[in-house]
Amino acid sequence: YISNGKMTLPTMYPLQSFPMITKATGGMGGLWAIAGDTGVGKSVLATHIATDMGQHMPVLFYDFELGIPTIMHRLKIGLGDKFKSMRRSLDKIYFRESIQTLESDLISVPAPAFIVVDSIQQLPTRTEFRRVSMDQWINRMMGLKRLGYHVLMVSEKGRAEYGKARLS
Repeated sequence: YISNGKMTLPTMYPLQSFPMITKATGGMGGLWAIAGDTGVGKSVLATHIATDMGQHMPVLFYDFELGIPTIMHRLKIGLGDKFKSMRRSLDKIYFRESIQTLESDLISVPAPAFIVVDSIQQLPTRTEFRRVSMDQWINRMMGLKRLGYHVLMVSEKGRAEYGKARLS
């Protein structure tokens, strides 16, 4: 972040559900991406991270695949006895099934807040300009980070990349 001409590091937030990730990274903050093969648990991981972040700030969760009932069911299973104690942080999570409300959501939920986009392949793009449009979405998320939002993007890897560990 740049404030008054000085560069500062984003505030990092501990992930109680994932102490090893917190130790390795210093916590959640800024812009993150989770990518992986189909069915490896990317959405479940993102949901648990959102639950942890909901203890610190409001969360805007844009889900285009699972749906709210499925997310809540998976949280109940994953959290078990902790589900009731996590209820307060769940009250700060605003689930959306469309990115179309992003602009009005940002007005209602100012920074700092946490934004989850699951999955970026489902963002509306024009077919003939898919790459350009996806780049525009990623730039938009980077812009939100500069405004003080924390962003987590979830992405399925291309089939040609299945089983391979790469940053691409």
